[in-house]
Amino acid sequence: FTPEQRDEIELRVGDKVQLQHQYDDGWAKGVNLSIGATGLFPLDCLAGFDAPQEDEKGNKKHNNRVSSIY
Repeated sequence: FTPEQRDEIELRVGDKVQLQHQYDDGWAKGVNLSIGATGLFPLDCLAGFDAPQEDEKGNKKHNNRVSSIY
């Protein structure tokens, strides 16, 4: 996951993540233990959660942030 907002964190395949809070819009707050960053990210980037949807061009798209906005 590549962040688009200042409060989001990058996630790469293999990163260890500590989940701190799960929001009802499909986003979460947590710590990327691999890089030591804290922030928001879409839950569908984590193993065990639904895969992100794709748009008409095949790009991954995540749920819109609603309740996870500060």
